[in-house]
Amino acid sequence: MDTYSGVVTELKKFESHQEFCLIIVGYTFKTSLIYCGIYNSLSGWWTNPSPPWYKVNVDGAIFEAQHATSVGVIFRDHGGLVVAALSKKVFCPLGPLEAEAKALEEAVDFAWDVGIRDAHFECDSKMIVDAVLCTICPQASIYNIITCIGQKVQAFRSFQFSHIKRTGNRPAHILAQHAKNIDNYVTWIEENPDFIESALTQDVLLLSSS
Repeated sequence: MDTYSGVVTELKKFESHQEFCLIIVGYTFKTSLIYCGIYNSLSGWWTNPSPPWYKVNVDGAIFEAQHATSVGVIFRDHGGLVVAALSKKVFCPLGPLEAEAKALEEAVDFAWDVGIRDAHFECDSKMIVDAVLCTICPQASIYNIITCIGQKVQAFRSFQFSHIKRTGNRPAHILAQHAKNIDNYVTWIEENPDFIESALTQDVLLLSSS
């Protein structure tokens, strides 16, 4: 399997997610991509990435009354500066786990569209991170989304996935909640959404004191 199309063709022949994971990881090694997990489960605060990486924090939320799901994504560089942010509403009634998976997929798409090629994706759902890293088999309801994420990140130069506690993911959480009051989506490029200024400042202060 020397080409990505070969991987896709081969995937159709396997039914278990464990076998799928072996193919994807093998492909990443062949193409010199980075596919690894940094488990920050004990960390309650945001940490800055090392150049040339960008930290991509993501969160999902559900609004049952609106029959909608929301996505919050924020990209920051090694200095903690905001590169881009997204607040998006998706009119699809999903459960909590499915919403987190969908949010991560949206983050991967947005990162690519913005031009980020070295991305460290971080979310506060450990089950989603474990599923993407193939340490557990995903539930049937998120299997297709997890599969799509695994395929899409192959286009990046390098990528990582990690888990962080909710306290370290507040800007993304606030962005997801903000989507409740919008019709479609809002993006910010190289500017800070004013309603997350406090959370961003807190992250920088905690980072400088650590």
